[in-house]
Amino acid sequence: MVSIPGLPYPVAPGSTLGGTALVNAIKAETARRLADAGSPPPVLVASCLAGSTESTQAFETAYDEHGRRIARLWLRPDSPTS
Repeated sequence: MVSIPGLPYPVAPGSTLGGTALVNAIKAETARRLADAGSPPPVLVASCLAGSTESTQAFETAYDEHGRRIARLWLRPDSPTS
């Protein structure tokens, strides 16, 4: 947390940092377990690590899968849009 003169309370709460670290640790452990079980998850990768083409392909693949799953959710007979 950062105290700024003139403000009554600190800003940039430390809980955000802790929460982000915790979520990323859970994601990493989940990916490890899936890979160990022979079912590695799709991974989004920065272009500085895999190159622009592979990074873009990974993102598009994940985005397409997300869209497919969301479409199934919204097409259910009991969905709010039915």
